[in-house]
Amino acid sequence: MLKKLISLLLAISLLLSALAVLVGCNEGPSGDEGGTTPPPSTPTPPKDPPIGTGGDPMKPLPTVVVPAVRDYGRGTVDFDELIYERPDFNTLIASIDAITASIDGDTMPFEEQLAAIVALDGDFKSTMAMYTLAEILYYRDMNDKALAAEYEYVSEGYPRLIKSTEELMVAAARSENAELFEEQYFGDGLIEKYEGGGVYTDELITLLECEASLENDYSSLSIYTVEITHNGKTATVDVFLDEVAERYATNKDKREQWQAYYLQKYYYAALARSRDIFTELVRTRILIADEMGLESYAELAYSDLEHSYSISDTEKMLGDIRAYITEMYPELEAYAFESHFSTIDTAVDRVTLLNTMYGALEEQGGDIFDAYCYMLQHGLYDVKSGSERFNGAFTTYIETNSSPFLFVTLSGFTRDYLTLSHEFGHFFEAYVNNGMHSTLDVAEISSQALELLSLTLLEDRLEHERYSYLRIEAMYDAVSTLLSQSFLASVEHKIYALDADEVTAERLNELTKEASLAVYGTETYNRIDYAIITHTVRYPFYVQSYVTSLIPALEIFFAELEEEGEGMRIYKELISLAGSSASLPDVLASLGLSSPFESETVREIANSIYTYLTGKSDRYKAPVPEAA
Repeated sequence: MLKKLISLLLAISLLLSALAVLVGCNEGPSGDEGGTTPPPSTPTPPKDPPIGTGGDPMKPLPTVVVPAVRDYGRGTVDFDELIYERPDFNTLIASIDAITASIDGDTMPFEEQLAAIVALDGDFKSTMAMYTLAEILYYRDMNDKALAAEYEYVSEGYPRLIKSTEELMVAAARSENAELFEEQYFGDGLIEKYEGGGVYTDELITLLECEASLENDYSSLSIYTVEITHNGKTATVDVFLDEVAERYATNKDKREQWQAYYLQKYYYAALARSRDIFTELVRTRILIADEMGLESYAELAYSDLEHSYSISDTEKMLGDIRAYITEMYPELEAYAFESHFSTIDTAVDRVTLLNTMYGALEEQGGDIFDAYCYMLQHGLYDVKSGSERFNGAFTTYIETNSSPFLFVTLSGFTRDYLTLSHEFGHFFEAYVNNGMHSTLDVAEISSQALELLSLTLLEDRLEHERYSYLRIEAMYDAVSTLLSQSFLASVEHKIYALDADEVTAERLNELTKEASLAVYGTETYNRIDYAIITHTVRYPFYVQSYVTSLIPALEIFFAELEEEGEGMRIYKELISLAGSSASLPDVLASLGLSSPFESETVREIANSIYTYLTGKSDRYKAPVPEAA
């Protein structure tokens, strides 16, 4: 287990959680809010539309398909059977420290030291599982104060465990048995990485605990935690909403007017609080990089997220996005708006959503259908709507259950098919590779490719109007993602290049405006508010992986359109490679896919998108070779 902890626990900082929790790409400045990003846990997502109403009252309501029970050979139990127990950080840390002391003092034979480390495997796995379970339970109901307290406990106790584990690694790497520790347990790299000492000073732990606290403050923002003032009274927003519901119980118009008023006040109060939290987070992270002796926080994040390319590679790719995608975006936006305007998007209930995907994957068969059946059989998903829930989607892995877990908060409409497909791409990869994957960038190809391939899987399973809407939504969403995530990546690279004493809301606004001008060609997104979303708050430098992965994902999709079955063949080969230690360039080369860092790749993808959406010929012609 500690071999795995080299990647799970000792990835230098808490950014490693972005690898354990793969979040969906459904936020950004080009979203449904007309260019504004709503604060977290906004109370507006619709409830599940009623199903099975009308007709014969004796007819049973539709239910989610549950496939025949089978043994998948993984030892997995149903999610509802898992019981959360608060992990005992103090006892585990004391056990680790005792082993470290025995190695430093050479007070017991190597065999006993190694046996003591192995004996901790179960406690480590259990601690990681309880951390994950606490997160899932909290995100299901963020208004539950007891769950919030547990999530705060595990997330803020985590840095001490990292520090203690690092000290054990350092002791093992410096001992006279270092080569034996490396050969028999920790694996290659132990001596090289830890012989020179660790980075987790007491000052760094304090900063990491501060970072976790700020992240939790952001996640907890909701109508139940944000206070507003009206007519001299200060209270949380839910209190005012309850009063309105009681006072105007028989006057719907008045009730809705006052509810809208209080929700608007909530929006601005939560936004202001988000801005304050984010500003302090940026300053804290820059101090973390300083404490570790690094040139910048970007250096730390690139290492932790295993981005196998340089900052200059990213900047070149963002330049190509501006050159090709930004230029044609207004035309595609107009086309998508006109097409959507003539097509009515109707509600989708969760049962229909899950069962339609079941039918599509049943037809596909093989491992991908097995993974979906496994997910349904063991209840390894939470796909619902509700204002109390985390307003997003993610997939994580529960160590003790050897199982992925999929979480989606629904919009209640057609795009939920894309969100479910995206997250199931992560689930499928984790199922096949037992929770291991090569890099974040490769993992995101797995999700974004399946999201796009769902257009071919669902074509004959949705009514024509809905499928037409989904088709345009998916491709326009891809274009918007390339731009919005490029914008967010540009903001991150700018703000984390500052010195800690330069970090102010005003300075962050200036840099956001610069990024908006560079990516969109306008200063529309001229405040840091537009860049504050779950990804940038909790997983800095994650968003650029949506760009590096979406370009090859689109290439896989267009391969499927050109030759039926070809895109899915590449996709399944990708899944098998995703569990290896291969880098993004190596995986792309093995699959015969193009590099997203080449201008020609971006040009060809832009042409393919344009042709697919509009039916017109290539917009960008290949450069004419210069005469010899």
